[in-house]
Amino acid sequence: MHVLMISNARSTIVSTQNSARLDAAKLLPEYMFANTPAYLFERMRALPPVRELGEKADSQELVQLIEQIDLGKKTPTSVALAYAYTTALSFRPQSEVTKALEGKKFESLAWFGALLALGFAASKNASPTIVTIDQGLPLPERVAAPPSPARNSVIIDLTRRE
Repeated sequence: MHVLMISNARSTIVSTQNSARLDAAKLLPEYMFANTPAYLFERMRALPPVRELGEKADSQELVQLIEQIDLGKKTPTSVALAYAYTTALSFRPQSEVTKALEGKKFESLAWFGALLALGFAASKNASPTIVTIDQGLPLPERVAAPPSPARNSVIIDLTRRE
């Protein structure tokens, strides 16, 4: 179980099951300067606390945290945390993430779908995947994993459910 604590300029995720912590003071600049989901994804994914959280928390916990923020009042800090949790999903098995997302709708986080697609592309055992996003969410035409010598670029098609 994770507890999300937000207070003014500092927000921290505190886990009762593991020691992973995300300090919003370090996430907020990455979010504020990001001009594309791909840039944000690469910057967030490189942060050790995001990696640690992705390796320790299960997909269901991360999806619940994202959902809590999606349903609540948005601030730059809370959105930065939501995108960090979304990026942390890229360290989880794709099948686990897909199962955790069944029936979920994230309508107010504009880059959620693109970050999720980049996460699927970045997974070690990436295979071409189609992600269906409900209507109302801004959606890029196509999302490709940023070039990296560590992995092959996999294009993920995103389709909109009407």
